[in-house]
Amino acid sequence: MYDIIVIGAGPAGISSAIYATSRGKNVLIYEGLTLINGYISVNEKMETSISGVYAAGDICAKQVRQIATAVADGAIAGINASI
Repeated sequence: MYDIIVIGAGPAGISSAIYATSRGKNVLIYEGLTLINGYISVNEKMETSISGVYAAGDICAKQVRQIATAVADGAIAGINASI
């Protein structure tokens, strides 16, 4: 049983996993999600349509895709998932 499942192992996914693990959460990095048009739809808290599942970084559908955004999104997802 995992506390948090991180989707994707890019910079944001790894950042999320590291942060959540540092908060004592049991984390799984999952890379098998089916994407629609290559991206995952998320809200402003990086939540997917699956309750308790967060996504962050370049895998999310948004206008700006860059490393700084990916790392920041990873931190947001990790923080919100560990609350």
